[in-house]
Amino acid sequence: MNLSPFSYCRIFAFLFLLTITFSCKKDDEPITPAVNNDCLVTREEDAEDYVLLEHNADGKIIKTASYDKTKSNALESTLFTDYVDGKVEKIRIFYNGKTSGTPDITAMATTDASGKIQTLTAPFLGGVSSTATFTYSGNNITKITRNDTQFRYEYNGNGNLTKIFYKIGSQAEELVTEYTYDDKPNPHRTYVALLVFGVVFGDIADVVSANNPISSKSYDGNTVSSTSTYVYTYNDKGFPLTVKQTISESGSADEVINFSLQYTCK
Repeated sequence: MNLSPFSYCRIFAFLFLLTITFSCKKDDEPITPAVNNDCLVTREEDAEDYVLLEHNADGKIIKTASYDKTKSNALESTLFTDYVDGKVEKIRIFYNGKTSGTPDITAMATTDASGKIQTLTAPFLGGVSSTATFTYSGNNITKITRNDTQFRYEYNGNGNLTKIFYKIGSQAEELVTEYTYDDKPNPHRTYVALLVFGVVFGDIADVVSANNPISSKSYDGNTVSSTSTYVYTYNDKGFPLTVKQTISESGSADEVINFSLQYTCK
């Protein structure tokens, strides 16, 4: 499933209906560029939704609130990422206007000494709790395994996720998504809460990649089922200000989605 990098507000509601409710580098390991915190994204918006984002003193995204513009700006969902001593402890997700009390989803994290997430345990699908295990090469996530499903990831030399593979049980691994990128900073590198959705859908490019996608292909078997292109305008520090995503699928008219982003910059 190819997810738009700026439309997770829609995903929150979709996941609720499903009850779903990231250095040291070796020579043979992919590069993991440092996160660029010159600008911190504070608002993202499309025709139907907008998302407000908050950061901690380290520049990490710790809260996002999604609002539905078609429903008088009703609060749809709120995501919190809780840190202890600089490491992710848990991710809490609230739906239907709630922001406190018992979360609709709680994902508990374990981390290594450097803070890399090793496992996430949550009711990802069907309300039944399960544990997703993360495998790394250096600081790059190369596999996510949960029950009998596995997503595998390949990166280019710039630290961008370029290919996503999927397998279930003993079935053969299949390529499901390919990406190409610009050379500008990705504003979502600290959006760790999105890993909860990545465990289910497999697409973690928006969280782990250093740059922003300019094209993607989704595959069904060995056949391209849909493509997306992304056209950006940038601020003077290189961060995306507007994004025009064009989604093309055989037999259907192209779908165009326009996004805008706002920041606080140093």
